[in-house]
Amino acid sequence: MIEKKLSILLLLLLCFSTAFGGEKADLDRLIHTNSCVGCDLSGLDMSNLVLRGVDLSKADLHGAIFKKSLLTRANLSEAKLSGADFSFAEVGGANLSKADLSFANFSEATLFQADLKDANLTGALLFRTDLRGADLNGALWVEGSMCLEESKGRCLY
Repeated sequence: MIEKKLSILLLLLLCFSTAFGGEKADLDRLIHTNSCVGCDLSGLDMSNLVLRGVDLSKADLHGAIFKKSLLTRANLSEAKLSGADFSFAEVGGANLSKADLSFANFSEATLFQADLKDANLTGALLFRTDLRGADLNGALWVEGSMCLEESKGRCLY
């Protein structure tokens, strides 16, 4: 019986490590250095994590889950975040300039004073999202309109 349980456990570990692939090294780097520029953490569930000030610029994070995570002052510039879930997350003061945020979920998230210059927000869900003071200059808005230069806290087009 013990051998059977051990075999199942080893099989699960093998499946997990195979599914995660080369991204495990990227996750380890993020955990140990609070930085993972250009890494691939796509689809990873990072819910409820404290990632304050983390540098994930140019990273592939499409489909990642940041639900209820703390990402204040994070650098996510030029990151691929399409379809990511930021619901209930704290992303205030973060740098999201030139990020692909298409179809991302920011429901009830805080983006207070975030830098969203030239970001792609096409199809993003912004239900009860706090955008006070957020810089939306040149951002591609939810329905595809370009935000004007004076866009602070809301998209003017």
